[in-house]
Amino acid sequence: MSNPYGEAAARGRSGLEFAGRPAEAIESLEFVLRLEPRYQSPAMVLADLSLCHLTMGASEQAAGFARRALEEAGVPGVRDRSADHCSQAS
Repeated sequence: MSNPYGEAAARGRSGLEFAGRPAEAIESLEFVLRLEPRYQSPAMVLADLSLCHLTMGASEQAAGFARRALEEAGVPGVRDRSADHCSQAS
């Protein structure tokens, strides 16, 4: 059974994100994940968190959320590719 409050919070997230209020969107998105950990599309919430952090200039946090979103979505080899990328960057 899903939590209606989590779903309502999730529906409102994009408005803040695209209205130039990423910090508020981050609070809302994190609230969605806490309130409804099995939200119908956690990969989308994680991708939205990535976009918000990127908008705020927090590229490392954005990359972490993007990686988690890809893993949640079941994209194969994400961990291997990010490990390769990190070793090449050093």
